[in-house]
Amino acid sequence: MARSRRVRLSALVKDKDKRKERNIDLINKVRECCTCFKYIYVVILQNQRNSLLKLFRKKLGDGHFIFGKNKVLRLALGVKPQDEINNNISSISQLLKGERALIFSNLIPSEMMKICEDSSSLEFGRTGSIPGISYVLTAGCNIKEKLTLPDTVLHKLGLETRIQGENYELVSDFTVCETGVPLTNKQAQVLKYLGIQTVKFEIIIEAFWYDGKLYSSNSCNSN
Repeated sequence: MARSRRVRLSALVKDKDKRKERNIDLINKVRECCTCFKYIYVVILQNQRNSLLKLFRKKLGDGHFIFGKNKVLRLALGVKPQDEINNNISSISQLLKGERALIFSNLIPSEMMKICEDSSSLEFGRTGSIPGISYVLTAGCNIKEKLTLPDTVLHKLGLETRIQGENYELVSDFTVCETGVPLTNKQAQVLKYLGIQTVKFEIIIEAFWYDGKLYSSNSCNSN
């Protein structure tokens, strides 16, 4: 038992060391970018998808997209004026809450905004996603015309059917999704089977730092 415990403790120590090393690398990367690029953009990520973020990174050219723990990013930028490596750069730290990321680039705000807007894409919702539409399968509809799935699968998804002539009718209304209400696992599955994309992948500029000042996204078209 003692030996097994030592092995587990050793693994935990190694894992902690690796996390610490990754955090240090991230801090160094952020600070290096702060000295190499004119603009720092704070962006909000909505319904993020790794494949789409990868494509977005390619569009940035020489720029850098950095997404990590907000606590580590704040430490890299500095939380207080005496900690910052560039004038007023610590003001960015106050915005790093929730799904936020940093973009370091020499592209002017209007160009960066266009890249972000062009990267938006409708996607299938996942469990917990907030759909932008409402959709209901009504009682009496021939469900097989919409979902070519075995009855056992339909029932597992919460869709009760009955045979009416040659049709498989839905016994009662089934709310597939409601605007603003988080999707359940079953709802997300049904929407995907139906081929209905209900959420939007977006990268939204919240603010940007330039030459010692922090600007709101409203200033993007004037720079």
